[in-house]
Amino acid sequence: MQDETLREEQINGISTIYAAANRLSRLNHDLAFLTKIDNNQFNELKTINLKEFLNNKLEEFEDLIDHRNIVITKNFIAEPRLKMNDALIHVLITNLLNNAIKHNVENGVINLKIKKNELVIENSGNVLQEGESAKDLFQRFRKASPSKESSGLGLALIKKICDLYGYKIVYSVNKNKHKIVVVF
Repeated sequence: MQDETLREEQINGISTIYAAANRLSRLNHDLAFLTKIDNNQFNELKTINLKEFLNNKLEEFEDLIDHRNIVITKNFIAEPRLKMNDALIHVLITNLLNNAIKHNVENGVINLKIKKNELVIENSGNVLQEGESAKDLFQRFRKASPSKESSGLGLALIKKICDLYGYKIVYSVNKNKHKIVVVF
């Protein structure tokens, strides 16, 4: 790609191949991760303060949040401590926040609430397309948007992690307000 003698059409072709290879790599990683969860390969548990963990993840997403002019509101009523595998809580919270940001609108909002036994993430976003169902979004390879960036496995991973720990996850949408509640 850095060869200066390449023509623009060659560079475009190489870029397309490079992007496809990256998508396949992410897809492979996500499928392998799902298999590891199925095979109970995440046995090591740690006590994690959800409020602290969520605040740290928000700092990691700060540039993206600022870039999209998204306003974050936090209502942390409790500080639940969850016994989870470190890698799994990382995937769970990262995917939840990533979805709330990625599927948001410019100048949108994300409302975060932590209660004793629940995490609520509500964000502005586009209305679901005709025929899309909230429950279908947790299935593998289901996507709310046609973005090539998405593998369609993010919510499936979230659901699998919640199922593993006996957490209940509920997704609802009311026009342009999307809400995910994780009850633990």
